[in-house]
Amino acid sequence: MATFKVVILPHRSKTDKRYAVRIRLTHHRQSAFLRTAYRLRADEITASGKIKAEEVRRQLEADVVTMEQKVASMGQRIDNYSARELGDLLEKEVAIKAGVLEQGIDFLSYGQRVIESIKAQQPRQADNYRTLLRKISDYIQGDRLEINAITKRWLQSFERWMFETNGLSATSVNNNMRILRAIYNRARDEFNDEERGEMPIPYYPFGHNKYVLPTPDPSRSRALDAEVIRRIYTCPVQLRREELARDLFWFSFCMMGMNLPDIYRCTADSLTDDRLTYIRAKVEGKRGADAEISVRIPPEVEGFISKYEDPDGDRLFVFHRQYATLNDFTAAVNKGLKLLAEKVGLPTLSMYYARHSFATIAHSDCGASIAEVGACLNHAQRENRVTMIYTRKDYTRNDEIQQQVIAQVLKK
Repeated sequence: MATFKVVILPHRSKTDKRYAVRIRLTHHRQSAFLRTAYRLRADEITASGKIKAEEVRRQLEADVVTMEQKVASMGQRIDNYSARELGDLLEKEVAIKAGVLEQGIDFLSYGQRVIESIKAQQPRQADNYRTLLRKISDYIQGDRLEINAITKRWLQSFERWMFETNGLSATSVNNNMRILRAIYNRARDEFNDEERGEMPIPYYPFGHNKYVLPTPDPSRSRALDAEVIRRIYTCPVQLRREELARDLFWFSFCMMGMNLPDIYRCTADSLTDDRLTYIRAKVEGKRGADAEISVRIPPEVEGFISKYEDPDGDRLFVFHRQYATLNDFTAAVNKGLKLLAEKVGLPTLSMYYARHSFATIAHSDCGASIAEVGACLNHAQRENRVTMIYTRKDYTRNDEIQQQVIAQVLKK
């Protein structure tokens, strides 16, 4: 049987000189000290160690009653819990009743927790998560959303709002809904415990006969032919922003579609001899060692590396000193690409075009197979995943394709 007692920890905090109030749970002859909202000064405690303030005593008594009621409702299931596990559950129950989780798990607060956990390793993904949470706040005109309020009907209404009020494309709506679903799935994994019958998120609104994500727009081709790539590479520029965009586009193309986040954060030790070896930011933490790629440094971009080298050696390139964040860097490059597009007669241009163009020229002009192009781009090799565990990576064919693609662009 679980028992409870309000206790005051004997040692004061070094920072605020207060004593922490805990509720001691005894269960299976083990003790766990459950946190409360109270930290008391010495003059708020009697000589016998009792709490002077009546309102504090009443609230703590109410918290104990909440815990006792929860334990009673669980019946024999509490035998499956250790003292600490039961304490975690009861702390959450008290928080819900007190309004800390306001009628349940707040989706927006939980989403912020997810962002904090991924922002260091996946900064661009974290930005996408923030964008979704802002859209939800705008939609509900508030900053709290109980997770069980997210139903099929709610999702359909939110989708219509993004289409009609935000004017988003089907692809953008699909991306936002995928992020929403990812946060929802993560919360279910964290809070639900089917073995013990604890299901604070019992409903799942996604899937067949429930909410279905909108189909993305058909992808428009971002591939440029060799002659256009050559025009970009040789385009005369006056402004520094144009020069930066041109240089980065050519470097990315020659490096088999290296993305801006990887260029921005590339470390100095990524460069050894004539190769650049790095972990792709887009798939870091998802594919293990398979996220690593090694690309030969062709002679055509050696000047780029020396031109933009970080003089202090903190990273390979100096861009992190010139632009405080990756977003600032990306925005500056995109502005330069817009100017560059006008000069070479293109309606639009982005760094994605470098990656798509490399792939298309490799396949269409140089005869590389789809699988070989996928290897150059470091796409996941799902059909050979098990086999790849037993083999050492060999970039010889990648190097050959890279050389052929660059030659195709530069030939007259």
